[in-house]
Amino acid sequence: SSPAAYGSCGINGGAWVQSFFNGVFYSDYRSGYQGAGNVRFARRFSSESTCTSYLWSTGETTPTITVNPTQTTTYDVTVTNCYGSCTKSVTVNVTPATTPEFNIPTTYCEGTVPASLPSSSNNTTAITGSWNPAVINTSAVGILPYTFTPDPNQCASTVTLDITITPAQVVDLSSIPTSICYGSAAPILPSSINGINGTWTPAVVDNTNSDCYTFTPDAGQCAAVATVCVTVNALPASPIVITTQPTCTVATGCINVSNPLGVGYVYSPLGSDACNLTAGNYSITVTDLNGCTSVATNVVINEQPRIPAPPVVTGVANVCQFICVDTLLIYRANSTGATSYNWTTPNHHLISIESGQGTSTTQIKFLCGLAAQPNKQIRVTASNECGTSAPRIFYVNAQAPTLPSGSAIIPSRTNVCSGNPITYCLTPSGSGSNWIWTLPDGRDTVTSTGCITLVPPAQGGTLCVRVSNNCGVSVGRRCFNILSTTASIPSTPGLISGPTIACTHTAPDGTPAQYYVGYRSGVTYNWYYKPTGGTPIAIGNTNPIQYLFPAGFAGGAIQVTATNGCGTSGIRSLNIPARAVSQAISTTAIQPD
Repeated sequence: SSPAAYGSCGINGGAWVQSFFNGVFYSDYRSGYQGAGNVRFARRFSSESTCTSYLWSTGETTPTITVNPTQTTTYDVTVTNCYGSCTKSVTVNVTPATTPEFNIPTTYCEGTVPASLPSSSNNTTAITGSWNPAVINTSAVGILPYTFTPDPNQCASTVTLDITITPAQVVDLSSIPTSICYGSAAPILPSSINGINGTWTPAVVDNTNSDCYTFTPDAGQCAAVATVCVTVNALPASPIVITTQPTCTVATGCINVSNPLGVGYVYSPLGSDACNLTAGNYSITVTDLNGCTSVATNVVINEQPRIPAPPVVTGVANVCQFICVDTLLIYRANSTGATSYNWTTPNHHLISIESGQGTSTTQIKFLCGLAAQPNKQIRVTASNECGTSAPRIFYVNAQAPTLPSGSAIIPSRTNVCSGNPITYCLTPSGSGSNWIWTLPDGRDTVTSTGCITLVPPAQGGTLCVRVSNNCGVSVGRRCFNILSTTASIPSTPGLISGPTIACTHTAPDGTPAQYYVGYRSGVTYNWYYKPTGGTPIAIGNTNPIQYLFPAGFAGGAIQVTATNGCGTSGIRSLNIPARAVSQAISTTAIQPD
């Protein structure tokens, strides 16, 4: 407590003083005693002392004064009573209080984690104490005082720090859609928003699953963490469509969506119900209240059905070779929009419809006697729900065959070699039962196909062909001029000239050996190296030929054949004995023979 002094003079012959420190009795004071610290002077008076007065050096006149000096100060008091007066002094020593020092941040961004307030100061002699408030609150924006009060028995002063909480900049995520459709383009999460740089977790929006995405500003920016949640909405089911097709009497069709149906659903491009639709392809989608569009349902509106046109019929027209034989011929009819076909013939006793009635394909047998019958017909009509077409009449005949337009005799090869057969074919061969070939020597020969194989005569000649069936022989014919023989298979080449010792012609240090045979025009020479017991290896087709024998050569042969357009000759061979290896030139020594 504040110091106080009590004092008196003249009782029992002297002054009497009691000293207190912080309100606690400390000691008596008498003449010659000097107390310390805060003092309290008291004068004891008898009951007769009613004329006592006091005068302190501070000007106060009460028996007790309270002082709070900021520096060491001496206080005097003069006490006067009916018997006289006396003056005494007391000195109050003041030690300057230490100011606690702290090195902590005084500015924070709103919502960040603050530093803990230290329980001791940074002074050389640390001052311990407590804070009020005890923890920095960064959730409240503004300047807030935080007071440090030293613990007792430390000559230290209370200190207050002002902590500033700066408002965090709000990250505006309004540009990022919070609702998307399954599988649609996912929004891109920007790395900078309103000038605030940061990172996202997760980093990429998943367009198949709903999720939340957190933007964390980079360090050094006073901005708050922000989160946006993106809902991925399922696509509506593809619409189920009921289609009404055009009829024989109604030219257009209708489309009606039966599912899904709902308030606010949008059906594109025709709405949920649409009629008067012309023939064509239509894609129907539904968009729900989330703006999500289904996978399209494709619908076809058909052309208006009409009575079919008379069908087109395909099949064999000249049936001569099939009359009176147990062979069924196939005939096909085609008419757009037809659903059934009716096959008839006025020659029903000679033309028998064996199968396929009601369909587009039928099998027919032609009976004996038809060739002499005039007006040979196959008739067919096409039908659908709108009616039946006019009949299509397909005329068949029984005539001698004709050669196909543009047909020609084609040989299997063009070069004529003595003694080598060539196959000649009429292409296309046409329809017939036999092909009559007239050979270059004037003889006729018959084949059952459109081809013949023969050895061309050396002098050449003309080869001709006609087609026949049960009704006769074709009027025209096709001919081919066979050239005279120009070549034959070459004979075996002559003797091979060249070295028979390989020592100087062996890898790696030897030089290639040269081999050749007598020249013959019109042929190509094929050279081979055949190692002993091995397979011939092609080494070239020039004449002469150069060849470097492989390292480790152990004997073999050089071989050659001659080839032209007629074939390949026999083999000419030159043996190279194995002993030649013993004479090979080495880079280190010459071995004796």
